[in-house]
Amino acid sequence: GLAWTERFVLLAFQEARATDEDLDPALQHARFRNWVQELLRLPPERSLLARPHFRQVVEGSFDTQLWIDYEKLFEFLLQAGQTLPSLPGMGDPATEWSKKLILRMNQSRQQAVGISALDGKIEVVSRQFFAPPMRRLLAAANDSKWPRRFHRYLPGEDVLGYLALNLNTRALGEALKPLLADLLSELSPLGDKARSIVTLADLFLNEEALYDLFPGQMFLGVSGQVLSHRPVTLTDYDEEFNPIEKDTTVETRIPGVTLLIAYGNPQPLQTLLQMGVEWGVLEPAGSHFIAHLPGLELPIFLAAHKGVLFVTNDPNFVENHLDRGLPRKLRLNKKHCRNLKENSSALYVNLGQVIERVLETEPGQALQQMGPSELWNFPLLEVQFTSGREVEPTQRSVWELRFREKDQNALKQLLDYLNRLFLEFGGGGQKT
Repeated sequence: GLAWTERFVLLAFQEARATDEDLDPALQHARFRNWVQELLRLPPERSLLARPHFRQVVEGSFDTQLWIDYEKLFEFLLQAGQTLPSLPGMGDPATEWSKKLILRMNQSRQQAVGISALDGKIEVVSRQFFAPPMRRLLAAANDSKWPRRFHRYLPGEDVLGYLALNLNTRALGEALKPLLADLLSELSPLGDKARSIVTLADLFLNEEALYDLFPGQMFLGVSGQVLSHRPVTLTDYDEEFNPIEKDTTVETRIPGVTLLIAYGNPQPLQTLLQMGVEWGVLEPAGSHFIAHLPGLELPIFLAAHKGVLFVTNDPNFVENHLDRGLPRKLRLNKKHCRNLKENSSALYVNLGQVIERVLETEPGQALQQMGPSELWNFPLLEVQFTSGREVEPTQRSVWELRFREKDQNALKQLLDYLNRLFLEFGGGGQKT
């Protein structure tokens, strides 16, 4: 049904039913009319504004806002029959336990997403509200200090993108244990006896070793170009046209990939590296190791230095930059470093550079010849995501989509691009 006033339009959908009464158009129209009248006269105490925590997540002025009540959403999905499958050999009890666990983890959880099209960018701002148990868990996970020693090693030349995590796995693990014990006690048929499962796991898990291996901070970056030598077999022919195979190497340039992982006590990591040597996966090479992994033609280089494990495809990095880091002009700029420090997670993609690199390759050039030229003139240049560390009263995260023209509305740029693409695919015509 469709109804409208001077300020807004109401569009309602009704699930199809099989009874004759519900299929009667006149009866359906009367029901819809009564529902619209009831909705227009809805008192404030029955509106969304009266819902607990609604105002905490829905704030600010946006072009479009979405709001989700996850507790109600999962209740609806589970009641509608869209449940998790039974665990093998466990049957219905495991399925029922899974339902209760999902509802408990999403208790009181709400999210609001605001979208705004501005000059040069589109912003998507999300706020999530969690119940106190989940809020305490997230607060513990986000109680982390970003290692400043990372900054000297973060490559910033021709950045294609990066992903970073800034978490506290030790605090997360400690906060998770009582939460799991409470959930098991409340939801398991064993009752309070289920708490012993967490205690038993404590006896067999070496938590300190796990925390030392990964305290929670990591950075994965793709940038610049690395000169690599790849072995190939070429076929030549002699004077009598007999094939002759020759083994040689060819030089190729590929994006540099750098992974930095913080570690605590070096002993567990050294033990793992030594196991890699004994198993033939790692080859010692002075201050670093070389990994020849199945399915990868190019070697991977690993080095552990002053609390940081380096994994990269650039031998120059581990051979020449472990002590002092990269030259300052080649490091990631201060704006990006500030985002890494202030947030629990961060993602960045230089989409314009990625498209350029793809089009420089042989497959990319073939694609460029096959498709319309306008397809590759994409107005979106950069994508950045940050998730804040604060969870009181809500956790805030932001997607920022940056477009080519800084002084023009981003939505207009996107629609103009789609219009040009439509015209080129359609072979001409009038603008839509």
